[in-house]
Amino acid sequence: MKSRVPAGLRVAFLTSGPSRPFFPLEAAWADLRCFPVSGGWNRAATEAARFRPHVTYCVLDEHFDAASVTSIPGLRVGLVTRPPHGSSGPWPLRAWREALDGLTWFEPPPEGEPEPLAVLPLPVNRARLTPPDFSLRGVVVPRWAAPSAEVMERLGRMEELVVLEPGGSLDDHLALLDTAAIFLTAGYDATGRLDPLPLQALARGLLVVATTGFPPLWGIEPEDDFLVRPEAKLLAAVDEVRRIPDTARAVRLRAFQKAAEFFDSDDVFARLTVDVLLALDASRLVSSTEPSRLRRVR
Repeated sequence: MKSRVPAGLRVAFLTSGPSRPFFPLEAAWADLRCFPVSGGWNRAATEAARFRPHVTYCVLDEHFDAASVTSIPGLRVGLVTRPPHGSSGPWPLRAWREALDGLTWFEPPPEGEPEPLAVLPLPVNRARLTPPDFSLRGVVVPRWAAPSAEVMERLGRMEELVVLEPGGSLDDHLALLDTAAIFLTAGYDATGRLDPLPLQALARGLLVVATTGFPPLWGIEPEDDFLVRPEAKLLAAVDEVRRIPDTARAVRLRAFQKAAEFFDSDDVFARLTVDVLLALDASRLVSSTEPSRLRRVR
């Protein structure tokens, strides 16, 4: 069911990382702008303030400058997309909340934290993605979630293997995903919890083969949307797909469709924006297109 978004809405995104894979860059439901904070939070906030958004989403990191974003009119929402810890220790979320109207979390927050506006992972911008190409071959493995050296050696003899290195850019990693048929990951944490690539691989129609399941709240089903195998059986799973490609076709198509239905950034942020406006008692004021009239509710 589509959410009803008020007319004339302006929405801003402030993020220090690449925005293309995660956020809608244009939409029919709002005027969207993305302001990169690579030049500093103050500069990005100043530029966003000129846009006069009704709702601003700030992707939080350890360098977040709460004071600078107070210049942005309208409602301000912080997105906790990873564990809130940095090189200098835990993020000062309590202090940051003075400049924000609410937070979303990528997982249920720890006990003692206020109820989030939503629990959601980084979504997928599917605007430029196409259905899976079943003519492609090859396996992509992230170095940081690779199986044992023995498995990797045998995998390389079995199929064309691309290893993603930690120092590579996200854009480079995504480009390599687009050249392969299988994404293999052998981590110990929930698949995709701390790494956006597994969900990005699903959205591109790759067959994801993992040693652990996705976070339960995401609704990504093993065997229907991806394959869960212990490390000892990873090679067998890849070999079966290699020898009988049609065995993975239905899984890849379901995964591609699920990403479209559940994680498409356009729909995710349209729904979230309506929820934010309703939760903060501001939706009735948006039709005026005057951000300064939005009532901030604590």
